[in-house]
Amino acid sequence: MSAPPRSDSSLRYHSYSALFLQLKDEAALRTCGAPPHSESPKKDPHVQLHELSVNDHLEWLLKDHRGKIQLPEEDKRTASLAPWLYQGICHVTFGHTDYLKLVLVDDFDLIFNLSSDVHLPTQHFTVGICPDLGDESLDIVSRESGRPQLADWLRNDAAGRASEASSCPFVELHDFLQETTTCDVLDSLRPESTERQAVPKALLETPLMVFTRYRLGGLSLLGHGLLFRRAMYRAMARKVIQVQQKLREMDPKSLERLQIGLEDSDDRDQPPTLDDVNRLKICFIDTQGKEEIGTYIYCTNMTVAVYLLTALASLTYEEVLQCDPSGLLEAALTQSKTHASVYDSIADYCNQEKTENPSEKVLRKNHFFSHTYSIWGISHPVYQ
Repeated sequence: MSAPPRSDSSLRYHSYSALFLQLKDEAALRTCGAPPHSESPKKDPHVQLHELSVNDHLEWLLKDHRGKIQLPEEDKRTASLAPWLYQGICHVTFGHTDYLKLVLVDDFDLIFNLSSDVHLPTQHFTVGICPDLGDESLDIVSRESGRPQLADWLRNDAAGRASEASSCPFVELHDFLQETTTCDVLDSLRPESTERQAVPKALLETPLMVFTRYRLGGLSLLGHGLLFRRAMYRAMARKVIQVQQKLREMDPKSLERLQIGLEDSDDRDQPPTLDDVNRLKICFIDTQGKEEIGTYIYCTNMTVAVYLLTALASLTYEEVLQCDPSGLLEAALTQSKTHASVYDSIADYCNQEKTENPSEKVLRKNHFFSHTYSIWGISHPVYQ
C-alpha cells in the first residue's frame, strides 16, 4: 500500500474572529445590570432581564477595549479600526429567554477578558474564524465585478446557471455588517427613552437569523482535516445553490405546503416568495476548539431557512468527495492505513464482502455531519 499523496492545498481565513455569546437565563441574570462604574441604580434583575436590549456589561467591555487599542502611526494617518469591529449586535432568540450576541474582534486579549469576566458556560461561548470565500482555495464567490458573484464552477452547475442572474447568497460576515443605518433603539438603562444608534442595514432588511453548528463525525475526524474542510465548504455552497433553485422552480401551491406551523394557526409562517428565496444570505464560520462548522443565515422567511438547513444537514460523504477539485481527498482516504481499517470494520459490521474500495457501497451514502444544533432569533432593532 503506497503512502497517501501529499497535499499542497490551503485555506485562507480573514484576520478577525467572530464571537457568539449565548446569554442563557441564569447567565444573563448574573451579568445584567449597570456596567462597571455606572451610577445608575440597579433594578430587579428579573425585570431588567427583559428590558435590556444588549448586555450592558459586555457593551462596556467592548467600548473600553476599543478605546485602549493603540494603532500604529501609519494606520492613524489612513484609517482607524474597521467600523464593524467591536460593535456587538444582538438577537432575541425564540423559545427561551436567551440573547445571542455577535461580536467581530481582531484581538485575542478581548476574548480572554470576556471569557474570564463574563461567566458563561463553555458551550455558550463560541469563537470562530471565517474562511475567505473568494480565495482560490475555495473559489465560491468572484468579486471581479465589484460585488459577490458565483464562481465559475458554481455557475457551470445546472442550478448555478439558473441562479446566475439572481443575487449571490454567500456573503462575508464583515461585508454583511459593513453598511449601517441609524434607527431608534431602546436605552437599556432607561427603558422609557430611546437613542439613535447605528445598526447594520442588513439586520433591518433580513431580520430573521439562524446560527447552526454542524458536528463533524466519522472519517472526517481521523485526519486530512484541511482537505475535508475545503471540500465540505464547496459541497455546502453547491447545496445552497441547488436548494435555492429548487425553491424558485416551485409553484405557489407547492411553496404553501412548506409553511411552518400548525394548520389553522394564526402563528403559522407566511408562504415563502421568490423575494424571500433571493434575499437569503449565508456566512460560513470555522468554530475553534470544537469539531464543528457553523453557518450564520439571515432571511425574511423561516420556511426557506428550515428547507436549506435540512438539506445541509443531510449532506453525504459522496457529495463532499465530489467537491474536492484535486481528487487528493479520495486518494488519501483509499490509501491511508487508518481509513482502510475503518473501511474493513464497516464491511464486517454490515456483513458485506470486502472489496478494493468498500466505501463505494457503505460509506458514500452516510451523512457527513453527526448532528446539528440551531439557535433561531430576530434582530433586536426589529423585535423592539
